Amino acid sequence: MAQVLDRQADLEQDRGRPARARLKGPRTNPPAETLHRIVVVGGGAACLELVTRLGNQLGRRGRAHVALVECARTHLWKPLLHEVAAGSLDPGEYEVNYFAQAHWHGFHYHFGCDDRTRSRCQGGAPRCQLR
Repeated sequence: MAQVLDRQADLEQDRGRPARARLKGPRTNPPAETLHRIVVVGGGAACLELVTRLGNQLGRRGRAHVALVECARTHLWKPLLHEVAAGSLDPGEYEVNYFAQAHWHGFHYHFGCDDRTRSRCQGGAPRCQLR
């Protein structure tokens, strides 16, 4: 394996590019305080897709701290609501739990909202503080 890495480094130097430092030793992630912080507010279909992709590409690899802030604990795709209302669909089977999604895809989930939207939140959640 070391021979393959040395050959890759030599090829990159031959092309005029500097050899990547991670080929010479173990990969180290930057300290947490130097990471970019990406906060996605709202857990709708588009935001959930965005935070999932960011978590997969940046959060898992330690390149950024990715967080989702949402007032609900689960996501239900809105076009299914008519089936829930008709009683032909159990919402528990189709809901996406934000905690589970965050665990599987490398981002952080924060339950809460700010003071302006507190009345819309379930249970009047306290203000979310990201640290």
